[in-house]
Amino acid sequence: MSNRAYLVSDNNSSPAFEDENGDLGYESQNILSEGGSYILPIFWLTAFRANDCFVQTIGSDKLTCLLVAREDALRNIEASKDLVCTEFSNLIFHFPRWEEIVSNSKGSHLKIDAIELWQMAPDIYEDYLPQALRWFSSRDESDRDAMLELCGFKMNAATKSVLLNASLATGNHLYGRVS
Repeated sequence: MSNRAYLVSDNNSSPAFEDENGDLGYESQNILSEGGSYILPIFWLTAFRANDCFVQTIGSDKLTCLLVAREDALRNIEASKDLVCTEFSNLIFHFPRWEEIVSNSKGSHLKIDAIELWQMAPDIYEDYLPQALRWFSSRDESDRDAMLELCGFKMNAATKSVLLNASLATGNHLYGRVS
C-alpha cells in the first residue's frame, strides 16, 4: 500500500471504490494525477462539493467517495479560484496549472480514489472531508482548518500562506503528480 490518493478522469459514472470482486470502478490508465503520500492534494477538493459525496460500505464501515461530472468540476474550480487564491496567497501562481490539468482531462467524470488514505485513519478522513468540502460555501475557519489538515498543510495567518512541513507548498501537494 502506498498511502496515496488518485484523481481519476474516465467515462464511468460510478465512484472509485473497490468492490468484492476487486474492481476499482476505473482503469489505472485513467489516473489523471497521483497525490502525495498521506494527503489529498488541496486543489483536488476545488472540483467537488458536498453533493458529490457517495457513501460506500466496507464491512461495517462507511467510506465517503467523491464523484463529479467533468463539466461540474470545471464550474466548481472556477467558482473556487478567487477564494482559494485570496485565502492562500502563495498558491495563486500554481492554480492555472491545476485548471489546465482538469481542462485537458478526457473523461466525462472526475473521481477520487482515497481508500488508502481512509484505511490509515477512517475517523479522521470521514470527519474532515465533509468540513473540507463545506469550506467552499461556509468560509468558516474551522472548515478551512479541517481541509488544511486533510491536505497536510498548516496555515501561516500572518502571510496567508499555506505551509507543508514548514516549507512552501509544492505542485505535488497542490494538484498531485500528473500521469
